[in-house]
Amino acid sequence: MVQQGAMLAALALVLAGCGGSSGGDAATSSTKAAFSGPSPAAVCAKVQTEPVAQIVEKAGARAPTLRPSAGGTAQLIKCSFAASGVHVDFNLDLAANSQQRFDNRVVEMTQFSNARPATRPRPVPGVGDPNSGNEGAQWIPALDQLLAFRPGRYLIVDFSVQGASDDANRAGAAALARLAFPVLPGVKGAGRQRPSPGG
Repeated sequence: MVQQGAMLAALALVLAGCGGSSGGDAATSSTKAAFSGPSPAAVCAKVQTEPVAQIVEKAGARAPTLRPSAGGTAQLIKCSFAASGVHVDFNLDLAANSQQRFDNRVVEMTQFSNARPATRPRPVPGVGDPNSGNEGAQWIPALDQLLAFRPGRYLIVDFSVQGASDDANRAGAAALARLAFPVLPGVKGAGRQRPSPGG
């Protein structure tokens, strides 16, 4: 009887330990579920290499053979297109409050531009959130980088072709963002992040 009681007590401890562990696992699972989404490879595959190569060629690269790659996490996905003399990639930020991070980065770069004018963001029309006018996409010449926001998605495009002018790199980055935005996933309900008037 004593031995059976000891076995039951041991079993209760094991089950309690499992319960505690599974409680932690449940919390971890819910955290993972909150950040789950398509894999970086699946997202990057939505942006086909051939049209990207055409954009890069238009910027001045001669018949580039791009090598696509994907990395990052479900919240911050990096898609790269590598070739000699070509630095083209984009980071897709799908985490909550991506608009705030976009705004913060634009303000930060504007502040830095007091000492270095080439870091001052320049608005790029027809790329970002239409409700923001031309302010939803900003080009930073010193970095060959485009920052662009649409509800639920913040895109950071690095675009540099060796020998290309700033105008050509900016146009290439804008074209890549326009190509990518319609096919990339976004955060559900992001269009409702801003309160409605009187709401």
